[in-house]
Amino acid sequence: MRHLPGVTLVLGLSLAAAACPAREHAPEVAAARETPARDPSAVQPAEAGEVAHWPNVDTQPEPLDHVVVAGDTVLHASPRGAEVARLPRGRPLGLRVLSEREGWIVATPSHESCVTRNTLFRHVELELAVPVAALVPVSLERLDLSFADATRLTIARGAPLHALGDQRFELRSADFSVELELPGGRTGARHHPGTVHSGHKPRAGFAWDWRDPLALVVGEARLHPVDEDQTLRVELVDETARLVRSARACVDVEARVVGEGELPPRTPLSPPPGASRERLPPGTALYWPTGEVAGRLRASVEVSRVEGSTAAETGRCYAFDPLTLCTRGPSEPSSKRVGSQ
Repeated sequence: MRHLPGVTLVLGLSLAAAACPAREHAPEVAAARETPARDPSAVQPAEAGEVAHWPNVDTQPEPLDHVVVAGDTVLHASPRGAEVARLPRGRPLGLRVLSEREGWIVATPSHESCVTRNTLFRHVELELAVPVAALVPVSLERLDLSFADATRLTIARGAPLHALGDQRFELRSADFSVELELPGGRTGARHHPGTVHSGHKPRAGFAWDWRDPLALVVGEARLHPVDEDQTLRVELVDETARLVRSARACVDVEARVVGEGELPPRTPLSPPPGASRERLPPGTALYWPTGEVAGRLRASVEVSRVEGSTAAETGRCYAFDPLTLCTRGPSEPSSKRVGSQ
């Protein structure tokens, strides 16, 4: 009798399957097979047409090279050098550390820090110095806090804080502050920069007047204004629940309106009109308002003029928020590079 190979193979597989006990609960994801450790020195180059698999190499973690200094901090041209500027009150500055010595930090303004988030600093070659004592604590990681009343608070890495004691901190944004209790080990000075603003464009809302008898709360904490004379632009999220939202680079908050009274009328949240802008060419020398050399531009930028402020009474000054930097007048063209003859 002639045996067909296909029939013999099927019959053999059927008998083998019958001899094996059935699995009662097979896992959906199989466990990874263990492979013997390989000696990295024994790795051979791949044959033609194959992809070489090289051993993993441990890399050093990125340095924690960002810090934040509080508003009203005095900036110096160099460690123990001349005072060249003072930050506006309530306006912190994010810095990328270049070096540290004898209680001083030499740094450059960071366009990655959520407190600065100014793309102009991508194109500015500038160094300044601040004492280590001027650094403020910040959040070391993104924190998402939700509360029973449907309010929430998202805090970016690098958001500036003010320590109150017993793990309580005051979170300070550009528009408001709020007291919070944060888990241990989540705050420090040196950090990786981050942001929570994802390009969200608010719909209709209103300008919140801090002098209104109504209040904004998140959880059981009340939001307080940085400046009572400034309004807070908020988006109306849920009129029935009286929830409003304010999204910034460091903080994204959905707060609840409490108190007797109607909500303000809704209006389109169009951006406020900007000041007239001027273009500065690459290589433009930059000076502090005191006249001290600050740095130069790596690329062309458009900036807003700051009226009533001059560099050593000879040049124009511009907003590199939150800094003010200046150029020279006709006797020293703005396109002249620092150090050129």
